[in-house]
Amino acid sequence: MSASTSPAIYSAGHSNRSIDELVELLSGAGIHLVADVRRFPRSSRHPWFDSEAMRESLAGAGIGYQHFGELGGMREEPPRELLPLVGALPEPWPAYAAWARGDEFHQAFERLLKAADTRGPMAILCAEKDPENCHRRLLADALVLSGRRVIHLVTPDERREHELHPLAELVGGRLAYRPQQTSLF
Repeated sequence: MSASTSPAIYSAGHSNRSIDELVELLSGAGIHLVADVRRFPRSSRHPWFDSEAMRESLAGAGIGYQHFGELGGMREEPPRELLPLVGALPEPWPAYAAWARGDEFHQAFERLLKAADTRGPMAILCAEKDPENCHRRLLADALVLSGRRVIHLVTPDERREHELHPLAELVGGRLAYRPQQTSLF
């Protein structure tokens, strides 16, 4: 599918919402599939967001659930050799950006795109409500660079079109954030 015919991909954070509030947010956008992009799909404070409990609740609303842990955040320090490709980001984002350059991420990303094309409309879901403070922001950059439109569902009344990070680019077909080169003249 080309970018013009590909369905938009949505983004949402469960935060401290009730499961009913989350279902309302997703249903209001016509979501058919939740792609859980939490590395660890559980919540000690909000057990209704544990993967199995959420899968059951979403199914009751006619929404599918699929876990994509390879796309999850909370990654270790990036290898030194990748710093020129990801070091332009503030902490803690270089670690995730380095992870996003790897094969495991890339394979899961391709599965995510296929799911969006075959089961969408789809929302990528993590815990953080504000996408600016979540690894979903970098994941959304990768989606936009692959020709997708990303819409962040913040509240039932607030949707934000994703704005590509000014340093985001594809290097060797993979996400990178390199510092801008300044002219010597």
